[in-house]
Amino acid sequence: MSSTMICNASTTRTTGSFTPRVPALLVRFSAFLAKEIRIRRDMRLLASFDDAALCDIGLARGGLEDALRNGRCR
Repeated sequence: MSSTMICNASTTRTTGSFTPRVPALLVRFSAFLAKEIRIRRDMRLLASFDDAALCDIGLARGGLEDALRNGRCR
């Protein structure tokens, strides 16, 4: 019976030490993935604009990705 208790205690201890890190990693990865999906969706949308429309909002076709990832310089 004592060997079972030791096994359970060691199992609980090892899984318990990794538990807080795994959810934090998953949260960061899912946030990164959501941001990347949003950026690529917006890239497709802005790429469909003509040059005059992009100029009206202050963007050039070559600076679309940079503007979406880092924001525009004012």
